[in-house]
Amino acid sequence: METIELLVEKTMVPLELSVAKEMVARYNSTRKTLIDEAYGINDTRSIWFSIDGFKDFFNNLPENASGVRIHLVAYGQNARYPNQTTVIWTPTVEQGYQHVDVLREGGESFATDKTMIAWNAGKDCPPVCTIMKSFDPSADKTMVPIELSIAKEIVALYNDTRKTLIDETYNINDTRSIWFSIDGFKDFVNNLPENASGVRIHLAVHDQENKHTPNQTTVIFAATIENGHQDVDVVGQGQELINTHLFMTAFGGGKDCPPLCHWD
Repeated sequence: METIELLVEKTMVPLELSVAKEMVARYNSTRKTLIDEAYGINDTRSIWFSIDGFKDFFNNLPENASGVRIHLVAYGQNARYPNQTTVIWTPTVEQGYQHVDVLREGGESFATDKTMIAWNAGKDCPPVCTIMKSFDPSADKTMVPIELSIAKEIVALYNDTRKTLIDETYNINDTRSIWFSIDGFKDFVNNLPENASGVRIHLAVHDQENKHTPNQTTVIFAATIENGHQDVDVVGQGQELINTHLFMTAFGGGKDCPPLCHWD
């Protein structure tokens, strides 16, 4: 049965580099182009998180975490990166057949649980594609807790703007969040190379032939290393600088919701 297959299917799995690049290019030529033209902006194509911030999030996951969810969100006009697409991270816990977080229906009881908070503040590219280190360490921090009310606002803003635009243009019910199992996420984090400077989340789109999520928006993970003023990864412009370490490759395989919202 379909549901049984989805339950056992792995998340956070290595992707062939050619496939990862095709998925990223598909996002840029469809979603990003659509958003740019509709809102008169140069919208985000990837989000970078420092290695310290990424591991801080990982080390603060609750003991009973079943996974992590990445929510697609959009900043408002008065934010640090005005009107840009970005992501929020939340831990999940298992409730029945669902993995619930503080931003999902059924997660209201987590509002006062400090281990279940939402995290944000990656470097959105564009506009921040070259990472200039600041004399103020706090200015360079990524992956920091975000107030629940703000998190809910920017989730709603994405759904009301980006998701609605994509749905109407392509006649689909596009993704609003992506879930990764705790085992897959831990495996990725614990095997990052010693010289990793961070992790970049690339926005991507599955092809029409994908078995479960055809033409759905998703995300791809890639570890980065520092090269001058840039943090390069295998999917971006620095692939020739990356060694053959397995965990410098691209990773995907998250459960995209929709359509996988109840069996993710």
